[in-house]
Amino acid sequence: MDEVASAIRRGLLWLERDQERDGHWSDAEGLSRLSATAHGARAFAACGFEGDHAVIRRAMAWLMRPELAAGSSHYFWRLGPLSELYRSGVPEALIEHDLRAVRTAIDDGVRLDRRLNYPAFLLDCLANLGQGTDGDERYVDQVRDLLAMGDVDVTPAVWAFAALERAGAADPAMLDREKVARSLRENNGCHHLNGSVAETSYFVLNCSRSDVLSNDPELRPVVHGAVRWLMSRQVTRTGSWPTEQPLYNGSQQAQAYYTALACRALAAYLQRYRPRSLAQVSLPDWSFRSRVTAIAKYASATILVCLTVTAAGLFLPSGGPGRLLTASGILGTALSAIVFSWEVRDRFTRRR
Repeated sequence: MDEVASAIRRGLLWLERDQERDGHWSDAEGLSRLSATAHGARAFAACGFEGDHAVIRRAMAWLMRPELAAGSSHYFWRLGPLSELYRSGVPEALIEHDLRAVRTAIDDGVRLDRRLNYPAFLLDCLANLGQGTDGDERYVDQVRDLLAMGDVDVTPAVWAFAALERAGAADPAMLDREKVARSLRENNGCHHLNGSVAETSYFVLNCSRSDVLSNDPELRPVVHGAVRWLMSRQVTRTGSWPTEQPLYNGSQQAQAYYTALACRALAAYLQRYRPRSLAQVSLPDWSFRSRVTAIAKYASATILVCLTVTAAGLFLPSGGPGRLLTASGILGTALSAIVFSWEVRDRFTRRR
């Protein structure tokens, strides 16, 4: 399997295992829980899983709870997965409701310190929905004007350019791509933005989604280097990505947030450069029948070996070798029973 596809698969397995029964990811509170759940659903969708996949279905059910419709930040996070998975039974009225809320929040100047991100995010969602920008030209103009100011951080600048390109309003001259390439720090062939998994993931994600940026001779090697850096940050033992600095409001970001965002970025990278490798990303079937079959297969094979050793010990003449084989077989059978009990508990008590 492609090494990037393998990293994605391990990340998705961690997300699948860590998801709560009601659909959210619980290693953070408040807004970070919401963002982690939104990115979690989008990570699985980016890898080709349909809306009826168990993880996506539960995450979307949690995101569409009526009590979540309080506060403009909720609409921003929720609209992303709703717009990408709208063909999977998302009520049209809910999407229109969140679109109106996001437009209102942008017009009211919500969180002006990150004002470029929000209209760019809206353009992305409209592109996902296939609605175009008819009637929303003011947001296109807003993104273009802010991008033209030049004094913009790399992450929102690349995001804004990719959003404009998807809206059919991008001019390659808008973004100084050489400056963007120089902004990423290089270390042994790996590139990153400020040592941040989140910022580097957004960079890879938006460059990979842009025809102009992904084919730029200055940026392409930097994107490859950023992917290598992201993969080096993955925790080998668990398959997740570690947490970083707290959110702007002081709450701790969820580990699931970084894992889902990194998986989204790597999936977009494969979709752009090696689409056949993305098709290799698959997850085990955790249905009841498959669990029983797997347990029976492992149990029958191991116990058969243990019983064979025991029988061999019984048929040998009494003495050291015979007793040793008999004791080994009995001990192996007992240990197998313990291991299989753990296996049963693990497979039947997963968060499903």
